[in-house]
Amino acid sequence: MDQEPEWWQHSEPAYYARKGDNIICSLCPHNCVIPEGKSGKCNTRINKNDKLSNIVYGHISSSAVDPIEKKPLYHFYPGEKVFSVGFWRCNLKCPFCQNHSISQSFSFLSDTECIDPGILLLKQFDTLTPMIAYTYSEPLMAYEYVLDAARKCREVEVKNILVTNAYINSEPFKKLLKFIDAVNIDLKTFTEAGYKKLGGSLDPVKKSIELALESGCHVEITVLAVPTISDSVDMMNKISRYIASLNKSIPLHISRYFPAYKFNEPATDIKQMNKLYECASNNLNYVYLGNVNSEGKSNTYCPKCGEVLITRKNYKINITDNLVDNVCGKCGSEQNIVRYHDPFLEDDLFKP
Repeated sequence: MDQEPEWWQHSEPAYYARKGDNIICSLCPHNCVIPEGKSGKCNTRINKNDKLSNIVYGHISSSAVDPIEKKPLYHFYPGEKVFSVGFWRCNLKCPFCQNHSISQSFSFLSDTECIDPGILLLKQFDTLTPMIAYTYSEPLMAYEYVLDAARKCREVEVKNILVTNAYINSEPFKKLLKFIDAVNIDLKTFTEAGYKKLGGSLDPVKKSIELALESGCHVEITVLAVPTISDSVDMMNKISRYIASLNKSIPLHISRYFPAYKFNEPATDIKQMNKLYECASNNLNYVYLGNVNSEGKSNTYCPKCGEVLITRKNYKINITDNLVDNVCGKCGSEQNIVRYHDPFLEDDLFKP
């Protein structure tokens, strides 16, 4: 960026402190100590002239209109479209990263447009979708930008969705959650040793899951079943029991891994995926398989009577007549599903 636009001044992060000639960044649990001219582990926060700057602020890696199911979110506005916006870089170093071309990129400033959060909202309006998702790479690396954009969206009742690894300190996460309507948290594994190999720690992610639930926003969780890292039945039993201890109705997505980036294990075995599904289903009300052609395991069933409520195939969904105002029409039990209601159709002016 040859000349910083006026609005870019908001890129200065709030979560840091000075210590001698260094800066300590407190956005995420790395709490990086950053000397002058250097960056933290995420390579997005740089100590420049004794101030911390977020160099990815306003830089959009990609955008598209997606089915909400692609986030994946199966219980938040099912069947609707979402304006998805991607960013750059990440504070974890997963060797199996599915989006490594943007999460681990070191050359982007000359290749991408720098967009004001207000202009981003105008782009969202053009898509005629009711919501925006901060996704693809790790959006928390663009924390200040996501916060600014989410505030503007909330003012005009556009829903904010966060798709994240949730590796963030509690104070900044709680501030952001005030403006988030739904979140999908990518739980990488369920051991401290496993997270350490990815450059992180498990406990902060668990804390973030719990904070998201406490905030009242809609929560879903994804586990990428990576061979040797997160595909064991024993681990899935621990994961699903942990989630159940918080709320049995939190939807869990178990996604099949395919070789990517620096990880060369073969794709997760289909039989193993089915075992993980059965294991998690013993503990949770809503479990889904992703990245597989597994008949029926992407449908939503009533956890009480087993009635089919929503069918899904290749991001095409059908909300059956069995789901009436988020209640099972057969047994009358309430479901953890947030439906979209068009405010224009609900206005008296538009009623017959």
